[in-house]
Amino acid sequence: MQRLSSLAIGWLLVCAGTASAGSDQPDDPAHWEKSGLHPASARADHPPPADDRGFDVQHYDLDLEIDPEAATITGTVTITLQVLRDDLSSVHLDLVPELSADSLSWRGQPLEFSHTGDTLLVDLPAPLPSDTQVALAVR
Repeated sequence: MQRLSSLAIGWLLVCAGTASAGSDQPDDPAHWEKSGLHPASARADHPPPADDRGFDVQHYDLDLEIDPEAATITGTVTITLQVLRDDLSSVHLDLVPELSADSLSWRGQPLEFSHTGDTLLVDLPAPLPSDTQVALAVR
């Protein structure tokens, strides 16, 4: 039960930490390595900053169910992204190996994706122009 609670709290902290600007979290990568939470600036294998990725996360909507007896978390995370550059054709998201995505969709249509290590790579159905808002549903 403690592992489930820690996992749920960690997931929420990662979501909240990446969505909030001006966080009071230390900038020292050693702090993040020790805590197990890894912002983009602390890891060499992490995708590049938002402007290099081509999008910026605007909002996370969490609809989660926690089953302590089964030690599982299920639900949907809807991530609203703002496209920052023309012709964005894929999105790199963080998802620790301990969690899995069963499906991804955009506008109700399933999307192709892969989950390798702690990176979820989502292929968009067509390249998107800058200033487009996209809501991806991860289940």
